[in-house]
Amino acid sequence: MVLPMNMLQKSLEKKVTVVLKDSRILEGVLKGFDEYMNMVLQDAKEMKGDEERLLGTLILRGNNVVSIYPSDAITYTAPPGESGEAEDGGKEEEEED
Repeated sequence: MVLPMNMLQKSLEKKVTVVLKDSRILEGVLKGFDEYMNMVLQDAKEMKGDEERLLGTLILRGNNVVSIYPSDAITYTAPPGESGEAEDGGKEEEEED
């Protein structure tokens, strides 16, 4: 079994992909981490479908991270409708009786 801290240690200075609680997908070079799994990503970009948004250097709070893996391991594709933000601007429609 691979322990999370060992995997992060082996991933230092390598490109990783991080999936956040809100379904956003980030990719960047892992520069550091701590015992709470807070991470520093350099040359980070947000991946959304075919679009990329450059973010630069980020500090990620560990409790927002769902998964992290080497970028060359697999390619994550979000299921249809799971883009990380509500399609209707975050407002739910109320049903009338």
